[in-house]
Amino acid sequence: MFETGEWFQALRQIYQSFVPEELRRYAWISRAILFSPYFYLAILAALAVEFLRPVTRDRRHFYPGLAQDFIWFLSDSIFQATLLPVCLGFLEMFYQKYLNFLTVASVQALPLSLKFLSAILIYDFCQWLHHWVRHKVTLFWYFHCIHHSARGINIFTDLRVHPVEYLIARTITFIPLFMFDADPFTIVGVGLFTQWYTRIYHGNLKTNYGPFKYFLVTPQSHRIHHSMRPEQREKNFGVIFTFWDRMFGTLYAKYDEYPETGIDDPNFPLEQTASLALFGNYFKQILYPFKRILSSF
Repeated sequence: MFETGEWFQALRQIYQSFVPEELRRYAWISRAILFSPYFYLAILAALAVEFLRPVTRDRRHFYPGLAQDFIWFLSDSIFQATLLPVCLGFLEMFYQKYLNFLTVASVQALPLSLKFLSAILIYDFCQWLHHWVRHKVTLFWYFHCIHHSARGINIFTDLRVHPVEYLIARTITFIPLFMFDADPFTIVGVGLFTQWYTRIYHGNLKTNYGPFKYFLVTPQSHRIHHSMRPEQREKNFGVIFTFWDRMFGTLYAKYDEYPETGIDDPNFPLEQTASLALFGNYFKQILYPFKRILSSF
């Protein structure tokens, strides 16, 4: 029989065999950020900015939504620090074993700056693509609509994401990056930058970044995407840049509209009050897509 220490060592060896060193470093960074006091000071600063220049001060949805999204933030932090590196490790192993013939090796000859720029553009296009797919494929939408359910979006709304949706998004995003032979360090770096940028524009902020609005996703343009109006929600799929929305005709080019957000589904377990009941409501939201799938048969 294994002793406790032997079980731990065995699990550690399995983890290390599936997860590249760069992704283990990413998991360590995620854990370090989660337990850093500076991280929470930054959160307080971001909340202060939301308070000083908000789109809305409507407490009916903002405060319950903020509390619910914070629970999603905690679960997301655990997922990113533990299971996500393992999933990415499996994905890389699968690619190397079965899809390696797709690799464009000539990219490695490019200078580091061009490789990083190429990685950002490829990554951003893949982010746009999987975002578009999650809206257009009904099965994927059942999971993605959780993210859109927030009636009071805030800096934590970015992390209101179902774990299954993470797997869908990461598969669509990272396979092309492997094709262009992007090293894990570059992938992790681009991924971390994107995470922080998307949290900013999910904030309850009344700003469109002035002239930068023409090529960057902003709190105003992404709020349009979260709009309850169907004609707006099917617009502005961009994650960092607006290039792809302009190219494929999905840009909503009105930069002064700040609509209400959410989904029109009376059966969705929407948070109502900021209380401990939100922990139970979190699991109801986790199970919601599976109920939708079962009800469709």
